[in-house]
Amino acid sequence: MATISNVVFDMGGVLMDWNPEKISLALCPDPDDAALLRKAVFDSREWGWVDAGAIAPETVAWTAKLKLPKRLHDLADTFALRWYDEFDPLPATGELVRELKDEGYGVYLLSNAGTTFEAYRDRIPAIDTFDGILVSCYEHVVKPDAAIYQLFYKRFGLQAESCLFVDDMRRNVVGAERVGMQGYVYDGDVDTLRAFIHNQWGCIKSPLSRTGGSLAEPTRSTQGLLIQPRCWRVVALPYSNLVSNSKEFVSPR
Repeated sequence: MATISNVVFDMGGVLMDWNPEKISLALCPDPDDAALLRKAVFDSREWGWVDAGAIAPETVAWTAKLKLPKRLHDLADTFALRWYDEFDPLPATGELVRELKDEGYGVYLLSNAGTTFEAYRDRIPAIDTFDGILVSCYEHVVKPDAAIYQLFYKRFGLQAESCLFVDDMRRNVVGAERVGMQGYVYDGDVDTLRAFIHNQWGCIKSPLSRTGGSLAEPTRSTQGLLIQPRCWRVVALPYSNLVSNSKEFVSPR
């Protein structure tokens, strides 16, 4: 296993609590109505197209209203346009980001997200720590398309094999591995992720190096993750073209 000097983090499910059911119930306490709204907004094809930068969140609200009773139309706007009010940070992962940065790793954020990213970016744990941030909607390409990973490491001048990509979605990790990154499927256990990184590569710099001492050699382990390959591709198109295409696309954050 190649030596890692950069750790690349997904956002939703890793640094922020992307939990559509929890968010839906927070925005609409009635469980039946919340389920209807979640299906019409978060589970829709259009929701993924926002991440791809193909349509605006307002279009998601408009299409959701076509599927919902009129009494839920105001809430459809809230779900599509203000869902992030209930998008909570996961501070423990942010602590790990800061630790890794202090230990000498490069730390990066690579996320599928829409333009509402700007409304909540300051709530993302350790957002001020990242060496680079790449968000799908501004690039018109989403994970797990190989193009977004290639764009990422070319933009920041990185070698793919020097990066560990951490995502809660297996297919996104597979996409990263297909272009040469190493991958870790995150299950919410930050201590296990911390142990995995340190057991494989240790600290890039020792405590002595912070005061002028020599660099520590990274530790190694033969244990790793086995992930079955799977790949699919999405291309951003005008909304009129997307509506006529019946192929489902759901892009979790």
